Amino acid sequence: MKLLGTYSSIIEANRVAGFLRGQGILCKVSDINTYNYWAITGVTEVRVWVVLDHQWEDAQALLADDAHVPRNPLPAEDIALLESSQPRHYQQIMHACIGLLAVVVLALFILFSS
Repeated sequence: MKLLGTYSSIIEANRVAGFLRGQGILCKVSDINTYNYWAITGVTEVRVWVVLDHQWEDAQALLADDAHVPRNPLPAEDIALLESSQPRHYQQIMHACIGLLAVVVLALFILFSS
């Protein structure tokens, strides 16, 4: 995954990602949640990432010239399949972190209660 750019607007970042998705370039917009709480987090930008490294140059070229034809575009079905598999992956990571936190809290409780 390679960083394509940083944007001070979620709307602009989503517009760029949507345009590239329509051209067969799989993108991910990050830092949306922390941006929404900018007063607390200090994050004032969101990032657009090209998920597949070999599509990064095509993404750059498309932003410079929207008539550019990507060399290896993904079919819409493949993009949808990859995007639908991501939430489960993040959910599994989150569950593992919560489980680890529970074990640490339990160990500390046992350690300090005896």
